[in-house]
Amino acid sequence: MTFDGYIRQSQHHADSISPKVQRDTIERLAAANRLTLDEVVEELDVSGGKSARARDLHRLVEKVERGESAGLVVWKVSRFSRNMLDAVETAARITGAGGRLLAGDFDSAAPMGKALLGLLSGLAEEELDARREGWAQAKERAIGRGATIGPVPVGYRKNGNGTLAVVPEDAARVVDAFERRAAGESFASIGRRHGFVNVSKLLANETYLGRARWGEFVKEGAHEPIVTADLFARANGARSARQYPPGENTRDRLLMGLARCAGCGKTLKVKTRQGQPAAYYCHNAAKQPCPARAFVGCEKLERHVVGWFVGQLATDPRMVDAVAATQDLDEAQALLALERERLAGYLELAGAVDDRAAFQRGLDAHQGRVTAAQERVSEASARTARLPAGGGVLDVWADADAAERRVILGGWLDQVAVSRGASKDLAGHVRVVWADGTVAYDEHDAGVAAA
Repeated sequence: MTFDGYIRQSQHHADSISPKVQRDTIERLAAANRLTLDEVVEELDVSGGKSARARDLHRLVEKVERGESAGLVVWKVSRFSRNMLDAVETAARITGAGGRLLAGDFDSAAPMGKALLGLLSGLAEEELDARREGWAQAKERAIGRGATIGPVPVGYRKNGNGTLAVVPEDAARVVDAFERRAAGESFASIGRRHGFVNVSKLLANETYLGRARWGEFVKEGAHEPIVTADLFARANGARSARQYPPGENTRDRLLMGLARCAGCGKTLKVKTRQGQPAAYYCHNAAKQPCPARAFVGCEKLERHVVGWFVGQLATDPRMVDAVAATQDLDEAQALLALERERLAGYLELAGAVDDRAAFQRGLDAHQGRVTAAQERVSEASARTARLPAGGGVLDVWADADAAERRVILGGWLDQVAVSRGASKDLAGHVRVVWADGTVAYDEHDAGVAAA
């Protein structure tokens, strides 16, 4: 019956025990003991402190228990496990099923096998604990001098000594994100606007307060803050502002929440009177009187905006390009999530690496891939306007009901500003603003002009 080989490398690109060295040793051990190898499994960036049941090792052990394999061959016991109890338990599963565990420093078929396994796995666990403790001390010293450990947040770059310096252009985007959230804008909207993948996590990052932190280690004033404590608190305590829910008389109104008074900036209400057509109007709050109240018929304004919008669906470069770019953005965000997961795994047990220079090279490579993925997300986001679920606006608009069309319009547009005089002449009295804050101009053809 054949044996399987198992290779584990705790830190890919940095561990001195390369997969090739382990494979060569496994093959030599198998040949010296006249064993035939079936599959040789490699697990990279996986800690030996992780339970065998949480690794692919578990599948190989199950093969032994089912009688499909005669046992496992590994480089050394430390590759098998750095958790003494887990190592003994897993080895017992192998030997209990009649299998054999063979390593360069251990053979379960040899006399005193159980005692030797306990000793070797205990030493491996002690070594891992020592490395973790050493890394914890190194992290404490790094935080103490103001260095940042791990990925560099948007808005900063890392200096040669590990401290952070502000990148003004990116910092401005971060400040804008905090301000928008404090004003009630949704996480999703902010993310689409700036190309940020996880806005809630970004806004909760204390690094923007000038604080360096790793676990219980904290240093205030480690670097220049990007936001104030007040803005940080307001952004993290804010709730998304929601549009006024449509009622019995407004459920078919397409511009609820979008139509605004150009005079005061307030959202227009819908007025309905018996025997008269519904109209959008400025409520003119008593505390802040409007200097130029807007008033326009609902049907008139909606026909005007919808006619312009449908034309833009098929002709405006940004909309055509945005629909095509949706798939690119999804792929870019998936890649970024994967690279961030890989980086987190790489950092998880960095203390197990003796060669710090090699570790730093590996860390730089991981962070480089994360940065490249972030740039790809930003590039795709810049080409992608806000879309309703399902994408393809051209495909769904014709069959959409009023509620669905309201969602679509709300996805693409930030507001439809109406100035006084629109009830007599819409041209020159309506301004449509894209979701990214830019103004849509079509004064001659669609009658939509900038104010």
